Formats: sequence, structure tokens, C-alpha cells
Amino acid sequence: RFPRIPDSSPKVRNSDSPTPLPPSPSKRAIMPPQNSSIVGEVVSASIGGAFSASALYPLEVIKTKLQAEGNSTSKENNNALDEEEETSKGAISLAKSMYQEGGIGAFYGGIVTSAFQSATEKALYFFAYTFLKNGYGTLTGG
Repeated sequence: RFPRIPDSSPKVRNSDSPTPLPPSPSKRAIMPPQNSSIVGEVVSASIGGAFSASALYPLEVIKTKLQAEGNSTSKENNNALDEEEETSKGAISLAKSMYQEGGIGAFYGGIVTSAFQSATEKALYFFAYTFLKNGYGTLTGG
């Protein structure tokens, strides 16, 4: 038997699947595949980042207030405080008092900055990831 000489025409996988194999890396432009859009992934990541920041923001506000309360309580321990002021509120009691004082808006003060930061962070992350993934796939032929 003689060795087979490679043919330069596009190959098909088998007789059941007439889909040709992708072109070699030298013929492929450095662009994302048609089924994967960098813009689509960036927009999706941005929306997802803003949504997750909005959903978790009330917990961040409660955590921050508890931390600030803990710092102020530890600094004031030298003063004579009655027992009720000295004990730190729990997260649930703090959430109840915040709601009674300011309604639902008390949990969302400053949300725009946080949502914008998260949206920008996720968009940049997924842009870099997709760009590098597509570039690596182009270089390796995959």
C-alpha cells in the first residue's frame, strides 16, 4: 500500500454528515465565530451584572450598616451607655427598623453607582474573555 497524499479540497466528516470541516487557521480571519458575538456577550454580561448588583444591594447595605454600627459601638465602650444601646442589632432587626424608617428606598440608596460599577466590570471581563478566547481559537485552529 502507498501512503495517501492529502487533498487540499474541503473534507466532509462522513457520508451521513455533508458539513465541511472548518477552514485552516491561515484562511480564517481574526474575528469571533458567527454564532458568538462579542457585542452580544458584553451586553448580556452588563445587564446581568446590573441585575445581580440590584438584587444583592439590600444585603450589602445591611452588612455595611452592621459593620459601621460595630465600629461605633466599640469606640464608645468607654462611655456609660445603657444596655439597650450597647448591644448590636442583628441583621433582621436592623432591616425591620430600616424599613420602618425609610421604606423600601432605605435599602436602595446609592444603587445606581453600584449597578453601573458591576455592569461595567462584567462587560469588560466578558469582552476580554471572548476576545482572547476567539483569538486563541484562531491561532490554534480550534
